[in-house]
Amino acid sequence: MGLGSRTVRHEPNPDPGITGIAAGSCRAPTRRPGVVGRDHLVKRLLDTTHERVVVLSAPAGYGKTTTMLLWDEADDRGFAWVHLDPLDDDPVHLLRHVALALHELEPIDPGVARLLTGPGRPVDTGMLPALGRSLDGRDPFVLVLDDVHVLTSRAALRCVDGVLAHIPEGSQLALVGRSVRLPLARRRLHGVVELSSADLAMSEDEAALVLRHAGLRLGDAAVGTLVGQTEGWPGGLHLAALALTGRDEAARAAGFSGRDRLVADYLVEEVLEGLPEETVDFLSRSAVLQRMSAPLLDELLEIRSSGRLLREIERSGNLFLVPLDAEREWFRYHHLFGEMLRARLRSLDPTTADRLESRASAILERRGDVDGAVRHAVAAGETERAADLVLRHAVPLVFEGRVARLGGWLELLGADTIDRYPSAAISWAWFGLATGDQQLIHRATAAAERSRWDGPLADGSPSLPVAVATVRAMTAPEGLQGVVRDTEIVRRAGGPAANPWWGISTLLRGTAFSMLGELDRARGLLTAALPAVAGAPGFEAAVLAHLALLHLYDGDLAEADRLASRGLRLAERHDLEGVVPVVSVYAVGALVAARGGRPAEAARAAIVARRMLARLGDLSPRTVLLCNLLLAQAALALGQRAEARALADEAARARRREPSATHLNLQLDRVRQQVATGSGGGSAVAFALTSAELRILSYLPTHLSLQDIAEQLLISRNTAKTHAVAIYRKLGVSSRRDAVAEARRLGLLDGEPQSPR
Repeated sequence: MGLGSRTVRHEPNPDPGITGIAAGSCRAPTRRPGVVGRDHLVKRLLDTTHERVVVLSAPAGYGKTTTMLLWDEADDRGFAWVHLDPLDDDPVHLLRHVALALHELEPIDPGVARLLTGPGRPVDTGMLPALGRSLDGRDPFVLVLDDVHVLTSRAALRCVDGVLAHIPEGSQLALVGRSVRLPLARRRLHGVVELSSADLAMSEDEAALVLRHAGLRLGDAAVGTLVGQTEGWPGGLHLAALALTGRDEAARAAGFSGRDRLVADYLVEEVLEGLPEETVDFLSRSAVLQRMSAPLLDELLEIRSSGRLLREIERSGNLFLVPLDAEREWFRYHHLFGEMLRARLRSLDPTTADRLESRASAILERRGDVDGAVRHAVAAGETERAADLVLRHAVPLVFEGRVARLGGWLELLGADTIDRYPSAAISWAWFGLATGDQQLIHRATAAAERSRWDGPLADGSPSLPVAVATVRAMTAPEGLQGVVRDTEIVRRAGGPAANPWWGISTLLRGTAFSMLGELDRARGLLTAALPAVAGAPGFEAAVLAHLALLHLYDGDLAEADRLASRGLRLAERHDLEGVVPVVSVYAVGALVAARGGRPAEAARAAIVARRMLARLGDLSPRTVLLCNLLLAQAALALGQRAEARALADEAARARRREPSATHLNLQLDRVRQQVATGSGGGSAVAFALTSAELRILSYLPTHLSLQDIAEQLLISRNTAKTHAVAIYRKLGVSSRRDAVAEARRLGLLDGEPQSPR
């Protein structure tokens, strides 16, 4: 295909249920009139199809995105554009963003979309493999990650590496940004094309075209002077063109210097000096927003002229106002230009800068942009308000598996806020709960308890002691008796109408009494909790599961089956397989199905429960004890005594850290006695793999090496290898590829559904 031709595209496909991502951030940018063709660069890129990775790395203003757009126009393949922003430093958001961009080219499988959008999905072992499967059989494409420098977290960079591992032959990943932190040394062995600022710098001929389009007629010597002084920096040449218009152009060109950071600040100031005062004021104040529209700016600046001013700025040829959609409703400033404007406003009028940041935070909060609201509140110096915003959304993020987002907000607040603001302390505690960091939970709750705050909190907690007690009841640092004490603190603070934690604490209290053997008391609490948690699917499903278990203890299998099935349907409808706290729903479902003579259904629920237990780790001993006990009982009901023994051993290890669960301990002793006196059993792999082996198995479909997997799980390579060998033996295979295929066939991994032998 010749340079300058255009790929024929289909209309964008409907959003596959991936929300929270601006549609314009997944589409090719609009080509502006007068863009200089970079034919030599485009030809070079067209000749790279045999390379897997293309890197365009250069400072702001080097035309990286424009070069990619020209390549897109000249290439037969489809281009999936992902315009990154700070939200994408969360790997969950990043993968959903990538999926939506790929969906613009060709619809992704609904099952893959469901997995990607479901709460609590693990990135390495769930979302990445699912995305990889959706790429099988696609026509060759180029996936563009623009502004890749905003990715700074190890998790996000590892996610990009994982996406690359799934890019099919004939397709490419293009990384475009000011810098690329992704380790490329190993990738260079397999093919990486790298273009830097030296490659993107404009020649004198290209510079002359830029200047001519701006209406300047400079001689060759003056053009050569500008190219030399700006070192070919396209952004500097555009700025120079704006600054020189209407002046003694040749003389001014001779006086430019581009050796001190390409004199970006000086050139931009030259642009502002030539503009009307109204425009300069508008530019300075509007730059508070990273993305802007006329209505949003009118609200922020309390004016009615934003639309007119945006049109005038765009018509003036100012290339630093970048349209984000074809309709030209949303814009942003060139990054360098916007940074300069914000710094200038803060230097000249810090009071106005703080006021606008504060207004922007409030406006974005009303519009549902919590991330923007938090960032602007921090920029305004309103750290306490930002902490309240974070706390208001901390628990939903934890239970949706969006832990990286919460961590990013807490990093913005600063680690010192744990001791300064109770809202921040409670948010840090929830973050510790989500990441399994007991030390952080203890530090955060201790800091909160030292606070003298005596009012309600942003998350709706009637008081600080209630918020602390809720976290402690979830983590149970002092065992079941501690759960009983902490839930009483929460429940005394008010009923469900005034206390958002009453229903959850009543559920936790009911499960604690059930584990202690006070079954009638547990039934009353769980029955009372059910209407209070309606509308919170995870908690509602958990209540149904524990009520089903009580009916099972009573010998009422029919009612237990009805309640357990209702809980499982609720979990499936809301896609809760990735939300670890609902593991008991699947463990109870496995036992009820096994007792009801439905082995396939029991195996399916057991598989999900085992995967969730593997992710839970050591955070909640009482949950590990309960669920392994239930799965051992299910295995016994199916005649699988060897598997029941392994599961009972797992439960026994958890019992050492939760010895007070007397009712569970009696049941565990009974199971172990049945195993010891029984005669053999079946060999269903769903029960045969240990939790440690399931953790290793979940990583086998990924691009990670055994050493990488060991590092992720904080174990030695030898331990990882031992578990891998055991997995191969139990699955009856001899290679990693065959292990993945067999595990998918059995339903042990996301992918092909389980089929009977």
